[in-house]
Amino acid sequence: MGILNDHRVCLRAARLLPPATVTPSSRWMMEAGMGEIVNLKRFKKRNEREQSAKQADANRARFGRTKSERAFDEQAKDRASHLLEQHKLDDGDAS
Repeated sequence: MGILNDHRVCLRAARLLPPATVTPSSRWMMEAGMGEIVNLKRFKKRNEREQSAKQADANRARFGRTKSERAFDEQAKDRASHLLEQHKLDDGDAS
């Protein structure tokens, strides 16, 4: 039974993960051999740095817009809300 379980573990490890879920640090962790000593604190810090870099990229895309882009988006939002207000039914009582 133990050999079968080991074989299943090897098969799971051999599966390719989608590229979005495999980060360079996790790829390094998977490539670490059986006898290599791995500093988990260093791995954790590297992973946190990668996550903060991703968050910074997302924030740059979200907040790093020019004044004209913000004004255009505001006008589009106002236009959409005005169009929605025009299509609302009257607020009369249905009784």
